[in-house]
Amino acid sequence: MEKFNTELIVNYISEGKITINEFCKRCKISHEVFAKILNNKFNFRLNALLKIAKVLNKNVCDLFIDAN
Repeated sequence: MEKFNTELIVNYISEGKITINEFCKRCKISHEVFAKILNNKFNFRLNALLKIAKVLNKNVCDLFIDAN
């Protein structure tokens, strides 16, 4: 089963010394979607992942890790 690579997001926030609010603004996602991603819940629109990948300068595939 796949999981989100939340470490990429957490590192981006901490290394950039930005707030969660600022990250959400940069990605143009809601705090609710942000929380779902950090909790590995998949019930949100996929375009949110595209937005996050663009801000992180990563491929969408990099946002996933194999949980096995």
